[in-house]
Amino acid sequence: MTAAHHFFSYFPQFHPDPINDRAWGEGFTDWDLIRALPESERDGFTPNCGYYDPSAPEYLGRLCEQLKALPLSNAGLMVYHYHFDGVAALSGFETQLLAQPDLGPPFFLCWANETWTKRWVGKPGEVLVEQRHSVNAELVKAHARYLVQFFDLPHYHRVDGRPLFLIYNAQASVTLPRVLSMYREEFAALGQNPLIGACIAYPQPSDQMLPYDFGCEFEPRFFFNSRGASGLAHFAARLKMHFPKLFEWLGTQRDRMRHQEGGGSFAYRDYLEALTNGSIEKALRISAGSLPLMRSAFLSWNNQPRYRDRSTWVNHDGVDEDSLIALRSLRSDGDFPLLINSWNEWSEGAALESGQKEHPLREKFLRMLPASSRQ
Repeated sequence: MTAAHHFFSYFPQFHPDPINDRAWGEGFTDWDLIRALPESERDGFTPNCGYYDPSAPEYLGRLCEQLKALPLSNAGLMVYHYHFDGVAALSGFETQLLAQPDLGPPFFLCWANETWTKRWVGKPGEVLVEQRHSVNAELVKAHARYLVQFFDLPHYHRVDGRPLFLIYNAQASVTLPRVLSMYREEFAALGQNPLIGACIAYPQPSDQMLPYDFGCEFEPRFFFNSRGASGLAHFAARLKMHFPKLFEWLGTQRDRMRHQEGGGSFAYRDYLEALTNGSIEKALRISAGSLPLMRSAFLSWNNQPRYRDRSTWVNHDGVDEDSLIALRSLRSDGDFPLLINSWNEWSEGAALESGQKEHPLREKFLRMLPASSRQ
């Protein structure tokens, strides 16, 4: 078992992929979104090491050195994994983890199990690749065999001897609970018994967590989405599962309203206050029911490269080093690590990888995080 206590979410969208090629043009990556910004704004969305290709063999060693240089004990990565009913995408970084099994950092996978659309450019009806969660034994077997290759790696993260495997969207499909039970059977046949968790991105009925072993706070989405009425959030959660196309359409109308209003801003000091008064944890516990929780933290968010004048951002007005003490209260249950958003989500303005223009609170934030999940 690895000794890492902090895992950064890791975004592999920085190498070309055939699905993106067809949708956006040959060679497209998220670096293209950064390049499209006015030159005066790019530094805040660009890593200090410049644009890189995470599928390149030499990249993994440099990444490990970056993680070791952080003021954290043995930091690791939660790597987004893209798989759509037998169709793999953005697997270049995963390929390097398998090709260099003795080199990679501590990590675990999060299945980004949503349909890809062009929603972020206001076109949710244009589907790049659909995620059906087909009840198909052969597809499940093939995917399970692929995943077990990672579970078997020496630096794959385990809790109580069981590999962690996270599901991004617990409401992706009404068939998902049945499909997950099929995955559990296949994992068992392959000698594995992973802890399967689900991200909690907004207040939701706890019965939606029944197929899972733990819940994972997903920030900053949970902070953004927990500020309204809980009844409305619960309704949205059920709507997303049973009527996903209607949910997407309503989301697009909301985005268009933001376009007319000029986007939206959230105050980071409100997030810190919600940590201090316990309101975030209380809402999380209600959503997770009796399941253990993996907690999460974030520092910044500004998705201007993706959404331009419909963007959402977090402002840090009135926040200083003393304010960040609230982060010390974050504790995951048991031996679950702390999830940090994010290592390299540059196109969402959330990256904590060293940048050409550093966030003024980056170092203070990293040093304020609790040393481990236990008191």
